[in-house]
Amino acid sequence: RTLRTSPCSTYFASEGTFQDRPPQQKVLPNCNEDPDPMPKKAEVQLSRVIGNTARNANALAINPSVPQIAYPAGCVVVLYHVRLNKQEKVIIACKSPIASLTYSKSGRYLAVGESGENAKVIVWDLFGGHRICKLAGHRSTVNSLKFSPDGKYLLSTEKAGRIILWEWESEKMVFSTVPETAPLDSAFDESGSFFSCCG
Repeated sequence: RTLRTSPCSTYFASEGTFQDRPPQQKVLPNCNEDPDPMPKKAEVQLSRVIGNTARNANALAINPSVPQIAYPAGCVVVLYHVRLNKQEKVIIACKSPIASLTYSKSGRYLAVGESGENAKVIVWDLFGGHRICKLAGHRSTVNSLKFSPDGKYLLSTEKAGRIILWEWESEKMVFSTVPETAPLDSAFDESGSFFSCCG
């Protein structure tokens, strides 16, 4: 009877039965009664995702502490256990399609970069199962994300060229610049004392 789709139409959930032929007309004793009342709301939970929407390597992240990878399916992040060969968890991470992902060194935190105008960066606590913060400052698709080795900083770059360094737990923008060439990827050195971007 009902069909519910995600904001980015990547997955769907349904309830009731779909029929090839139209349902029979109801005979109602009261002509003021609604002939087709809306069904009661039923809670629908997303349990599995088919396919992915990763367009480059920055949309695929490998957990450094456990055999798990994260990949996007529209607005959803899929956490996949490599050894067990199954989806462990799905997270409806944001409202716009996901463009980039990265784990912290501990594997506890997952940063998600949105696509589109005024894209946000969202950080999730995978141990606690909740969102920690939403970082606003980019004007276009967030095409790469990297945590510093100590996990204190988060580096994000966008398609339009802006580079932002965050103290993400306090949602503080530490540094921002727009180089002549838009960066495609970024990385911290092992000590975390500097980072580099390439484009």
